[in-house]
Amino acid sequence: MSASQQADIHGPVAAAMSYGKFDFSLFTNGTLLNMWVNRGELIEEDLERDEMAESLPPFGMPAVNTPEGTYVEPVYKPAGMRNLANLVRTMLNDMGIYHVQFNTVNKKTLLEAQKNPEKYPTLIVRVAGYSAYWTDLGVKTQNDIINRTEHNF
Repeated sequence: MSASQQADIHGPVAAAMSYGKFDFSLFTNGTLLNMWVNRGELIEEDLERDEMAESLPPFGMPAVNTPEGTYVEPVYKPAGMRNLANLVRTMLNDMGIYHVQFNTVNKKTLLEAQKNPEKYPTLIVRVAGYSAYWTDLGVKTQNDIINRTEHNF
């Protein structure tokens, strides 16, 4: 379950509060909340690192004859990670939400992967209760994911 696309405009806490109003005992097969958190909220932008990443083989493809040092660990924003952790804690402890899934893939990456799928053979996204390879999804489902609200803290 999630709000209609672009209807959850008051932030992730408001979206969770709305979702948390359901009587989950009525849903014996379970429910889940899909949320998309803007990647920039969690990871520092680093143009040099991003440019280096662009020079690597296509996303997920093994690098041939590439030294081990080409992978660069993202630099996580402490405030963003705290905000995400606090959001999850609040959902689980205070709102009675049992299951939440996050996409944090950059929207720009999804649009690029839609145009050039051959460059993103191992890109995986959360759909609705399951994960799927981006390239295995139909355009309608891809557009649905792209059009979801990208939350900021």
